[in-house]
Amino acid sequence: MAKVYAEHARQTLVVSPDNKSRQEINRLIHTELQSRGKVEKQEHPLPVLLPRQDMTGADRKWAAQYEVEDWVRYTRGSQALGVKAG
Repeated sequence: MAKVYAEHARQTLVVSPDNKSRQEINRLIHTELQSRGKVEKQEHPLPVLLPRQDMTGADRKWAAQYEVEDWVRYTRGSQALGVKAG
């Protein structure tokens, strides 16, 4: 799949049923593109925000549910805390 994508990237759409397989497919495609010189070998990691669907509303109010380096993004903001949306 990665080789076909690398050969025909503009005409190819890859669809994955779940996040785990999407990540593996992306890794394979990225490696293939690097080997062909279409993507630099130097990596540039970036943080990615992930939804925390596993947390209930009550959990979100409890500091112990968070870990160091977690990012919190307010979608509606908070007047009580003086935080704007986003």
